[in-house]
Amino acid sequence: MDIYNYHPETGEYLGGGVAALDPLETRKAGLDVFLLPANATTTEPPEPGDFQWPVWTGAAWELTEDHRGVVMYSTATGEVVEITELGPIQAGLTDTAPGEFEVWDAGTGGWVVDLAAANAARVAEIDAALAVLDAAAVRPLRAIMAAEQAGVTPDPDNVARLADIEADAVDQRGERAGLA
Repeated sequence: MDIYNYHPETGEYLGGGVAALDPLETRKAGLDVFLLPANATTTEPPEPGDFQWPVWTGAAWELTEDHRGVVMYSTATGEVVEITELGPIQAGLTDTAPGEFEVWDAGTGGWVVDLAAANAARVAEIDAALAVLDAAAVRPLRAIMAAEQAGVTPDPDNVARLADIEADAVDQRGERAGLA
């Protein structure tokens, strides 16, 4: 006799098997009597469809939503959430991954760019780039100053390098001013 096992707490279908013959009751009755273990039934579960799984209710099988293993994203934090339990997908989850600096907009039902966060990150990038440019300007500036103190014409390569660095810095400062 076929039996169908279910989880003792959730009722979810775990798999099938064959019931063992009860030797004592079979001998007494004169016909085959099978043992039915705990958390098992002889009622065959229905075939699940997509995102469904059979659950024993105590009297019958019901098909329940099953999204286990599906990766979703929290609309509150943007963090990855893997579904691990039977049932419908909880509110506050979406299957669309957020992009960088995006926050959930309940009004549109989608991710939108958080301009303040994106601008703050870009300002930090620009500040780091300006620090690198300042450090890069030290060597050619010292060479130019040393040449002028010595009364000689500064090396044109140092002058050109310093001009390039200053032009880059002006561009960076201009962009930063537009973000602040």
